[in-house]
Amino acid sequence: GGVYRYLAKPVGTDELRSTVQDAGERHGRSTADRQLLDKTLKTSLQALFGVLELASPMAFARAGRIRTLVAELCHTMQLDALWEIEVAAMASQLGAVTVPPSVLQKLDKGLPCTEEEQQMVDAMPGVAVQLLKGIPMLEDVIEIVRGISAVINGSTPQPPSSPLIPAAIDVVRTAMDYETLESRGLEVESAIVVLECRDHSALEVLAALRRLKGIVQEVKEKVRGLRVVDLEVGMRVAEDIAATSGLVLIGRGMIVTDLLLDRLHNYARMIEIVEPVLAVPGARRY
Repeated sequence: GGVYRYLAKPVGTDELRSTVQDAGERHGRSTADRQLLDKTLKTSLQALFGVLELASPMAFARAGRIRTLVAELCHTMQLDALWEIEVAAMASQLGAVTVPPSVLQKLDKGLPCTEEEQQMVDAMPGVAVQLLKGIPMLEDVIEIVRGISAVINGSTPQPPSSPLIPAAIDVVRTAMDYETLESRGLEVESAIVVLECRDHSALEVLAALRRLKGIVQEVKEKVRGLRVVDLEVGMRVAEDIAATSGLVLIGRGMIVTDLLLDRLHNYARMIEIVEPVLAVPGARRY
């Protein structure tokens, strides 16, 4: 509780009683102030998330799914400060109020966005920081969301104030990416594999995600997430290759041939293909 006052021995009874009484009154005022601050914080967050729910039910539902996964990952990884990390997960989606509904629909379905649309999506955490910065007691939350924004936009994050911040950023960012892939319809293991193949992936968080989902990594075949232009002859398609419209172009299990590559490249000139595509390298060519 902290030190209110020092008394040197010997001390008179009246002085001791008066000091204890003053300390009790001061503690009472401090407790009341803290309760008022807590209530103000809770009310402010409820108002913000309420605005998000009214403005974009889709974004609010996505934020809820991300928050749930973040809570499960934090429990699996035994991370402290769960409250701050969960709030940061919800807050990361507050910027959706600035994004057109058509773009949010793509995000909700895990569909790829145009370069301009992706810039809007990537700017969402930065918008959240601006909305949160006037609310008291959210320093750690703001630092987490600001770190997520830095990772997304490739900028250098500020030095963290505690070891918890980088871990929290990794957890929330991984949950956001996994939610996008899951919305696209990828199976759990395929989604995790895609994340593992990305540069600067949070492998510790992904290992916790595997444990959480009960997925054991296979050592026989290594599935990779690739762009269509990076597919090579001899690879085996591990997941249906489809257009953003939902049309399946190449079925799961097909072996990549020169003819198949030509077909995919022709399709790519006319329609948008969902990427990354999943393939197993080193398969025999038939």
